[in-house]
Amino acid sequence: MEQASFIRSRAEQLADHIRGCIARGEVLRPIPNTRDWSSQLGVSRDTLKGAIKILKRKGLLRVRPRKGIELAHTPVLAKGWQRSRAVRWLYYGRDYPDASALVEIRAAISERLEPQGIRLTFERCDAARMRAIHRRGEHPGEMFLLGAVPDQFLGLFSTFKKSVLVIRPRLSGFQMPFISIEILSALRHATHMLVRRGFFRISLIVKEGSLRSTARLFQRICVEASRSLRGDVVRIPVGLCEQNLAVQRFAASIKGRHGLIALYPVPAGLLMTALMKRGLDVPEQVEVVAMNTTLQAIRLVPMPVYYPFPVEKFAKVICQAAVHYFEQGALPPIRKRIPIEMVAQTVPSRKPPVSVGEK
Repeated sequence: MEQASFIRSRAEQLADHIRGCIARGEVLRPIPNTRDWSSQLGVSRDTLKGAIKILKRKGLLRVRPRKGIELAHTPVLAKGWQRSRAVRWLYYGRDYPDASALVEIRAAISERLEPQGIRLTFERCDAARMRAIHRRGEHPGEMFLLGAVPDQFLGLFSTFKKSVLVIRPRLSGFQMPFISIEILSALRHATHMLVRRGFFRISLIVKEGSLRSTARLFQRICVEASRSLRGDVVRIPVGLCEQNLAVQRFAASIKGRHGLIALYPVPAGLLMTALMKRGLDVPEQVEVVAMNTTLQAIRLVPMPVYYPFPVEKFAKVICQAAVHYFEQGALPPIRKRIPIEMVAQTVPSRKPPVSVGEK
C-alpha cells in the first residue's frame, strides 16, 4: 500500500494563498506576467507556475496565448465578509532595480503594523498595473503608499482623496499627504566635512533621472563652502550592470584626492569596490560618504562615513498614518519631512566632529 504524503508542496501552499486572494477580490486585472508576479509574491517562478497549474485545474485561472494569465470568472464575495486591512506600497519598477535594499525598512514597518492586524505588501508596477489599480478605485480596507512614482501617476492617484500617502522628496504641486527624508542639511554637512578633511574636489553621485534641484543645491553648497572647491554631479544608470560599467569608468578618471558623496540608490559598496580595484587609497586619497542608505547596504571594509535612512522614525510615521486611516476612514493631513543625521564616523577626522547643518 502506498504511503500517503501529508507534506504539502510550496506550489500547493501558494495556490491556497492565491485562491484566498481571489476570493477576497485582491487579485487585480490585468494579472502580471510570471516574472513580475513571482517578484511581488516573493517566490520563485517555478513555484508560481506550479501554483498556476493547480488553479487552472480548479477552474480559477486560465492562461491564454499572447494574452497571459486571466481570472476564469469574477469572484463573488460572501455576504457580510469584511476585507482584511492592508497597506500596499506601490513602486515603479524602473526606479527600484534592487528591491532587496528595502528589506530593513519593510521589516520595521511590518513589525509595527502586524500587531494592529494590518498587512504590508510591496508591489512592483508598470504603467498598465498602475492604471488597473487606479481603475479599481479606493476601498476602505486598503491604504496606498506611492514610492518613487513618476509625476504622471501622482496625477492619476490624486483623485484618491482618502487613502494615498506619497513617499518622495517633493510633490511637484500635487496636494496629497506625503512623507519624505530631508537630505539637504545632511548634504551640506557632508560637503563641509569633506572640505575640512582636505578634499577640494567633490563629486555627488546620483542615479540618472534624479531631481535636478538636489544637484543645483549641491553646486550652490560648493560655491558657499570655498572658492577653491570644485564640485560636480555624476549621474549613473539605474540598472546594476550598467551602474558597474559607469562606476568603473568613473574610478579610472580620478586623479589626486577626491571626495565622493553617494546618494541612495547608488550603492556605496559598488563604488568603493571600483575605487580599490583601481588601486586608489580609500579613505586617504578618495573618501566615500554614503547618504540615505541602510546599514546592510554598506557592510564594507573600510566602512564609509554614512548618513543612514531613518528607518525607525519612518516606520513610526507610516504605522501611525495606517492606524488613523483604518480607524477614521481617511489619512491625517501629513506633510512630514524626516531629517537624517550622521551616526557613524569610522574614519579619523582631522578636526573635531560637528553637528548636522554646521558649516
